Amino acid sequence: MKVILLLSPKLSFPREDLKDLKKFFDYNDTLKKVDIKNENIIDLNLDEIEFNDCNLLNLKFRDCNLEKMYLLNTILENCDLSNTNFSKSTIKRVLFKNCKLANANFETSSFENVTFIDCNLKNTFLDNCIFNNILSSNTTFVNSSITSCKMKNINISNCDFSYCNLSYTSLNGIDFSTCNITGITLFPNDIKGAILNDIQALEFIKLLGIVIKK
Repeated sequence: MKVILLLSPKLSFPREDLKDLKKFFDYNDTLKKVDIKNENIIDLNLDEIEFNDCNLLNLKFRDCNLEKMYLLNTILENCDLSNTNFSKSTIKRVLFKNCKLANANFETSSFENVTFIDCNLKNTFLDNCIFNNILSSNTTFVNSSITSCKMKNINISNCDFSYCNLSYTSLNGIDFSTCNITGITLFPNDIKGAILNDIQALEFIKLLGIVIKK
């Protein structure tokens, strides 16, 4: 297994425990060194908002617009970010743990030193993204679109990519052997150099029209 030197979030002190997040957004576009928990934000426009050195726990950002967001050195745990627009965002040194990101839009975003643990990214749009130093474990990407992406230093384990569209994304060097890749869409050049288990390799041989003589 490839070893990736991942830079995890390191929160600094002292910190502020922020109350009434929605009211705070009325006057600010940057949150720094704050702990936020148990907030419910629905259908709010927060484009170009910045979270820096934050600890976000049990938050709900449903149907919000966070386009061009800056998410830096931040931990998100037990957060629901479903149906939210994060397109053209910069996400760097971030941990997503047990978060719901279903139907979210991250198109044309940049991810660097990002970890996903026990997350739900079902039906998520991740097209034209840049992924650098990524760790993903026990996370579902079922039926997501991950096309035309650039990937470097990717470590995934026990993830579900079934029925994903990975067209025009090079998977060279990525180990899918513990993952579910049933029904994925891609071109032969996309899978070149990927690491597969025996069963996965046989399925791709069949897709290429190669007949195995017994």
